[in-house]
Amino acid sequence: MRRQKIAVTGLAALIATALACGGDSKSPLTPSTTPGGTGRATSGETLKVGAPTPVSPVNDQQPTLPILIASPAAMKFAPPGALQYNFEVLNATNTVVVNETVPSLSYTVTTPLDFGKKYTWHVRAMSNGAYGPWSTTASFIAPAGGYNVPGELYDPLINGRSVGTVNGSADFIPGVGVRLNDNNAYINYDLPTTVSRGEISAVITNLCSCSGQPGVKTRVFSMSQGYDNMTDNDRRFTAEKRSGGDKGVVAWRFITRQSQIDTEGAERVFVQFEPSHNYLWRAAYNGGFFELTIDDLTTGGRVYQYGKPYDGDYNPTPHVVFLGAPPSTSGPQAGTVANMIVRHLWVSTRPRVQGITQ
Repeated sequence: MRRQKIAVTGLAALIATALACGGDSKSPLTPSTTPGGTGRATSGETLKVGAPTPVSPVNDQQPTLPILIASPAAMKFAPPGALQYNFEVLNATNTVVVNETVPSLSYTVTTPLDFGKKYTWHVRAMSNGAYGPWSTTASFIAPAGGYNVPGELYDPLINGRSVGTVNGSADFIPGVGVRLNDNNAYINYDLPTTVSRGEISAVITNLCSCSGQPGVKTRVFSMSQGYDNMTDNDRRFTAEKRSGGDKGVVAWRFITRQSQIDTEGAERVFVQFEPSHNYLWRAAYNGGFFELTIDDLTTGGRVYQYGKPYDGDYNPTPHVVFLGAPPSTSGPQAGTVANMIVRHLWVSTRPRVQGITQ
């Protein structure tokens, strides 16, 4: 079975801004939140600032990712503290589908949007519950979502499609992710260029430290040089959530041009995975050190962290990434973690950005 998925989500960006003082420096800003009180603008604003200006996207642009960027609001008085910015996105019927307040002039839309549909957005400054005027309205076309470009792969997997190739039995759950139903199901991605330093990460749910997930050395995600047998591929990387007698044990292996590192003996540790929890698995390999971390996004705690130094370059050519793992001579016992649900796959030369874990 083969399916394609392209979804929308988001990539966060930080915009450094400098807010200059203006107006009458002898009259510090004192927002009035009392209806009809002094300082309330005629249109209902309670904060004496100007409106921000939409920068991107505007004029029906269709960005790769829906990142809303604005320029700062002009200050009418000395600011009482750092401003926040309230972003709203509206659909074709002028229904608000996004209403988020963030501390920067950039906001990545993580709410699923309809492919190719037109949306409008505006933004206003806020401080201590008071707010300034809305900006002018800008428009954009919702991006197709997900991409695989030199140096970076992002696959949201939450809207019924994938930018990779789906193999075996898999089901897309709207707004949740893709469920790989057995040890033989996996998704493969052919990267256009090798990511020799960077990370692979994804949000995984429906993991358990129990006997309910078949297999032994089952893989959450993996990478290899081409499609040569994963068991002896000389540039293989595997991140495992083991089942069978080692159920709940985390293990990994990473092979470069000059070295092989993996977990051995007591380095393979047990983690109590809860099926209802969301876990961010992240493997980073940057300039001689490899580390796997697992964060429980449901509770906010880190449940696993272990790494080792390595020699040489990680240089698979071609570089292939897998959610789960493809069939190998080790059989399905070393295949994909059965029934795991995956979303927001990220492979990049840069760290995973904020805002793509929801």
